[in-house]
Amino acid sequence: NSISFSNALILLSISSSGIIISQLSNKLGIDKTTMTRNLARLEVQGLIIIRKNKDDIRSKLIYTSKKGDSLVALLNKKINEKLKTVFNQFSYDEYENTINVLSTLSWVFINEK
Repeated sequence: NSISFSNALILLSISSSGIIISQLSNKLGIDKTTMTRNLARLEVQGLIIIRKNKDDIRSKLIYTSKKGDSLVALLNKKINEKLKTVFNQFSYDEYENTINVLSTLSWVFINEK
């Protein structure tokens, strides 16, 4: 069972409390039609659960399933292993500079409206 890069990114972007499809689409910059098609694939694979939003019947909430949670944990583990490999090749100054840049980028993306 393989997963595409775009679907892995989608899966990694679903919070434990769920997310509305349109919010996920905006967060990742993926048009709603493409997002819906990718979510359908993830649902068929048993990686996500799509439920009606009780607070807004016009929207649906996406959650990861237990199988999806397991895959997210595996993906995060593999990402961390790759990052360790890369960072182990950096000097201390290169590492510090990279962390500062990534922190700034993270702040910008989190605070982007």
